Amino acid sequence: MPSSAQDVRATFKRLQILVVGRANAGETTLLQKVCNATRKPEIFDGKENKINADVVKPSVDRGYHDIKMN
Repeated sequence: MPSSAQDVRATFKRLQILVVGRANAGETTLLQKVCNATRKPEIFDGKENKINADVVKPSVDRGYHDIKMN
């Protein structure tokens, strides 16, 4: 089992992580800290095609929903 971040990177060429959270909860910041990165993450679809970041950019409608319970 790898014991350091360098060992993990040498052992595993690719790592997939799913982080779910509310808007502006810090999901990207968490990934940047874990991966020791400063640039924005690249986004890929299920077929490993890179997705244009403009398609998934934040919008005013995302993150706020007025859901009424009966």
